[in-house]
Amino acid sequence: MTNELTGQEVSDDKLRSIAHLANAQLAYEGMVAKLEKQLEDVNARLREVRETLLPDAMLEVGMSSFTLADGTKIQVDKFYQAKIPDDKQSFAFAWLRQTGNDSLIKREVKCLFGKGEDAEAARAIQVLSTMGFNPADKSSVHPQTLKSFVRERIENGEELPTELFGVYVGNRAKLTPAKG
Repeated sequence: MTNELTGQEVSDDKLRSIAHLANAQLAYEGMVAKLEKQLEDVNARLREVRETLLPDAMLEVGMSSFTLADGTKIQVDKFYQAKIPDDKQSFAFAWLRQTGNDSLIKREVKCLFGKGEDAEAARAIQVLSTMGFNPADKSSVHPQTLKSFVRERIENGEELPTELFGVYVGNRAKLTPAKG
């Protein structure tokens, strides 16, 4: 075979080496995909034991903590998850504003400028609307802030439209191995 750039012949040994490396890459990519799928499956099983099976078994007998014979401690605690679904964001933000919780909402205004438009960008910071730019305007609530807000409202028995905030409350078992 001839090298397209140099016009020189490429030895069969070099071509076999290239083919071998390409096949090795394909094999490794296949292994990685298989291991990622296995990891996904194992994580799902772990989540089921950690968040459902073990907490349910312990709560069924009225226990929230337990120490195994080897000294490993099991503690079941409540956990909270929340994520505002994109299709409910405007309603969730409206509810936060109406209930005086608008300080949770962070707002990002962004305007993109091309190469060499530094001076325009500096002026736009002062007078965005008068320069004719159409900045992107994004509002958000930080995930940890939302989780903390949701936990606080639920624990205080305060009103919270859980469907607007994608709220999930569950129990989670935490294991602390014995020292030694």
